[in-house]
Amino acid sequence: ADLELYAHQLKGALRNVAAEEFCALLEKLEKAGAKGDFAQAREIYPKVGPLVNQVLDYYRSRAWTTAFSR
Repeated sequence: ADLELYAHQLKGALRNVAAEEFCALLEKLEKAGAKGDFAQAREIYPKVGPLVNQVLDYYRSRAWTTAFSR
């Protein structure tokens, strides 16, 4: 139940910033949690960290900072 809840919450937060690739992955993780399919969750979870870093890197990037400094 926790896996489903946390994946759902993170997916919702990332939808606000249009991180669609990440949301699709989290939706799979959420569904795996709902079904109790931990074998699938183990396959998906290692992909979450790199995508978190990708999103964070974007928001730390010069392009993002420049867009809002005008």
